[in-house]
This record gives sequence, structure tokens and C-alpha cells, in this order.
Amino acid sequence: DPNNKEVSPQGSGTAGNIPPSTTELTYTLNFQNTGTAPAWNVYLLDSLSSNLDINSIEVISASHPMQPFLLPGGVMKFQFANIQLPDSTSDEPHSHGYVTYKIQLKAGLALGTEIKNSASIYFDYNAPVMTNTTVNTLALPTATAELTENNVAIYPNPATHQVTVRLDNNFPATIVMRD
Repeated sequence: DPNNKEVSPQGSGTAGNIPPSTTELTYTLNFQNTGTAPAWNVYLLDSLSSNLDINSIEVISASHPMQPFLLPGGVMKFQFANIQLPDSTSDEPHSHGYVTYKIQLKAGLALGTEIKNSASIYFDYNAPVMTNTTVNTLALPTATAELTENNVAIYPNPATHQVTVRLDNNFPATIVMRD
């Protein structure tokens, strides 16, 4: 669906596991006019998780001029007034738009805390198009996979006290360990 929401870091697994040291998330709301006529006004209503610090929101970029508004209940409104967004059947390359912003997580969130986020996209007076819901969960890493790249293998990953570094045949290397 061209009308979607993305988060970075995306996290791992279906729960979107991210380390508890994560302090900031970056969201992108993508939209496309898939109708049959230009959209004159587009606005996005983004329902932010109560685990995010609404006062820290910072717009990074947008495809078109827009105005952000903080609404009651932790909802951000991104207003693209007079955007004149062409429909995808007459001008597919120019029928897309987006807004990207970053926001801080609230301090002191516990392990297992879920941060869910979704948005509604309004094209003129049409019913809203709902995005997917992004999910991030604060979790400790549980991977035990071997890290292998360019003839070097390091395992276990993650490690606590000891790691094994394996170099393929006569592969020259310098190893620097940092905490």
C-alpha cells in the first residue's frame, strides 16, 4: 500500500524489538493520491503513543510545504493545504507525498514496553485511509547468530564475557575491541 507508515529503527522480529538504550524513533508517513482527480488538500492525523514525548517532535522533511499542529490527546496533524496532488492515473510519479519526523521516547520506560503508532490520511473530503500500525518493543537482544562478513566470523552474538573470532585462511586483520 503506498499509504503507509515506517519507523526507524524498525527493530527485529514481529514485535520490532529495539534495545532499551534507544532514545529516539524516526517516522515517515507516505501517501499517494490513488483517486481519479487531483487532491487539493491532504492532511494526516498521527495518533502518537503515550510512551513518546510529544514535546520533542521535530519535522525532518516533507515532500511538499505543510504545517504541523499538535492536537489534544497526543495527535499530530500534518496539513498539506492547497497541495494540488495529482492522481496516480494521470501523473503517477508526482502523486506521492510524505512527511518524516523524529521524536524522543519517554525516559524510564520498562523492558517490554510497546510503542505502537498509526495514522489516518485524508484526501480532500474523502473517508480517511488508515495506515499500518508500527510496533517497537523495548527488549534485550536475544540473538545467538554468528556474525560473518568478509572472511571473518565473530560469535556468539551478542556476547557477555567471551567471543570467538575466526579468520579464514591467511586473511590479514587487525582486531580492536571496544566496550
